[in-house]
Amino acid sequence: KRRSEFHFFKMMMNMLTYTLSFYLIINLFKCSFCFHFHPSSSSLHVDSKVYSKVPKSFGTTKAKGSVNTEPAIVKQTDDDNPGSFQSISAKITLVEEQIQNLEKQIQTCESEIKSCADIEERKMLRKKKEQLRKEKEMLLKKEDKLINLRVSKSSIDVPVQLRQFHMDELLPPMEVPPPSISSTDPTFVDEEWLSGSVQSVISHYESEDEDVLRVRPTAFIRCSRGGKTRALKEMARRLKSSLHASVIFVSFHDFTPIDEWEATDHIAALCRRIAFAARRNRSETYFANFSNADVKPQHIVEWLGNNPRILLIDELNVLEYYPVESKISSRFAFYLKKNFLMQKNQYFVFSSHYVSAAGTLATYLDISSPRLVSIIELPLIRKVCDAREIFNWPEMNLRHALFYGLVPALIYLARLENNGEKYLPFSKRDNGIDDCIKKGIVTNKSVRNLFSSFITGNKHSVLEPLHELMNTAENEKLRWIPFHMTEVLRRFASSNDVFPPLEPSLQHAMLKINKLFEEFYDTNENSGEAWEKLFLIGVIVRVLSGQFDKVILPLDSSKDYSISFNKELTSIVDVDEFVGRFTKPDRYPHIEIGQPKHAAFAHYDLIILVHESKKKRKLYAYQLKEGSKIPDDPVDKAKTKFEACVLMRGQSQGLSRSTKNWIIPSTSQIKEFFGESGKHWTPEEWRKLMSSPPPS
Repeated sequence: KRRSEFHFFKMMMNMLTYTLSFYLIINLFKCSFCFHFHPSSSSLHVDSKVYSKVPKSFGTTKAKGSVNTEPAIVKQTDDDNPGSFQSISAKITLVEEQIQNLEKQIQTCESEIKSCADIEERKMLRKKKEQLRKEKEMLLKKEDKLINLRVSKSSIDVPVQLRQFHMDELLPPMEVPPPSISSTDPTFVDEEWLSGSVQSVISHYESEDEDVLRVRPTAFIRCSRGGKTRALKEMARRLKSSLHASVIFVSFHDFTPIDEWEATDHIAALCRRIAFAARRNRSETYFANFSNADVKPQHIVEWLGNNPRILLIDELNVLEYYPVESKISSRFAFYLKKNFLMQKNQYFVFSSHYVSAAGTLATYLDISSPRLVSIIELPLIRKVCDAREIFNWPEMNLRHALFYGLVPALIYLARLENNGEKYLPFSKRDNGIDDCIKKGIVTNKSVRNLFSSFITGNKHSVLEPLHELMNTAENEKLRWIPFHMTEVLRRFASSNDVFPPLEPSLQHAMLKINKLFEEFYDTNENSGEAWEKLFLIGVIVRVLSGQFDKVILPLDSSKDYSISFNKELTSIVDVDEFVGRFTKPDRYPHIEIGQPKHAAFAHYDLIILVHESKKKRKLYAYQLKEGSKIPDDPVDKAKTKFEACVLMRGQSQGLSRSTKNWIIPSTSQIKEFFGESGKHWTPEEWRKLMSSPPPS
């Protein structure tokens, strides 16, 4: 019996040995695919295309009851294969967006902690804040690593052999000539603006930092092709003739654009352009022949010496701004502050497409307490007759001026387009719109905020890619330019890439505004329809933004009104019949707008029906007159009763009043109704632009 048990045990051990041997052979066979012999030697190497390393977990169990017989493939990460200079830049941008998002979440947590009364919930919020802070630190480290990779990569992707630079290549600082202006360019439109702006810059130039009062740099901010470069050049020429100082004009655009390999060294990029502006050999007109000069920051500091100086930088927004922790942008700002701002008789002026660039630079100039920037609004057209002469456009009219936002440069480019050539900045506009759509930031809320910016001018209500399509006032308020914004509204409303889609009511209203602007542009000069169309645009904007006034459209701003438009009923002349054609809305509260079109329709140019609920509604009627004439009493035999009949007179008075049952808003109330972007849309402003007697 014992012998039988021994043989059985021996047999089981043999079977187990055979099984283990077979298992090892199979695994060794599989493992052989992971290796190859180096062609120049007999040593064995790991194939880096398949594995980054031999896995330590080879042969370990994958889950309870199952054996992992295959090695896990370790994929290459982005850090292992950083890619090209461009791809690294894209990754940096993505990381920066993630950091900004985390900062917003941290701020939200902080505000919630302050307002939270529950102790346990406060603990949870503090833990969440700490976790967000750690995530931010990890992203900052990742960003620094990517930036260092891009610095090393730039010399590989864009091989530039920097030549040695010699100081004797430069003119003395006081002999640097002002920028030239082409003889074919039109006359500068506003001499008064130029004189005032130069005096403002000189007053800053003659100041120096004190304990409390710190010198502000000056910024010109406007949309692409909005006249910033011309304004800076005109200012440089005027400053050169007014001051005993070195006046230096540089640009990161036009003929001296920034190259990709310069993107991580803003100071060197600036110094190369300063050296180019001060070059002794004026026959060398192409920056490409000078762009490889190894101009050090210390070269420019030594060259400037103690000479008084003013630096004018065009298109500062081209430089990519990094978070403060990366040191790239903060070092650039410190170089500017130290050499062109802090001391008396040292100053700099810059231009940008968008107002956020000014705020960012202000933060970098003084991290602990941001230094303010003095924003000077670029000139607008003052008189249409002067613009006709300056731009050699006899057919130009008031509607053209308003459509292009009174921006002289855009009006001039529009005149050139009439000759069949393309000059207007369509691509810049399309890029901004595409950017908004691709980022998924076009939502019902963001679009309604955009409409509120029409009234308030609040830059925070405007999607950032659209900033460079706006005009910027001195108080950092943004103003719509109809030429740009009509296309923005059309694309947002009709694009299939906007997801989730906007509300149908909102889409319809946006397309309606686009159509009204097109009709306004083509309206007959003396038909009176231009005033009606602009007022209707103002009404739609007020409804979509949810911001109402107390006189012209006195509705409840806390309610979210939907909007629709009654068909233009051209054959109806009776008020009761017209109002009877209004339809019941699908939701409440709701506003329906009707435009009587028959010439015999009495009293009213616009009727608005406000459905507060299923059982409660209000009617408002409007008549629009460009002059001062007051029409007959609107009260007639009609059964329809109006909440108010408002007479929008172009030539109104200082105080609102009621006459012949008409409510007549004052000049200031009409201007307030149109808000920041529509402040030049009233007939009173038209008369100033046309410099003609008021119509009867």
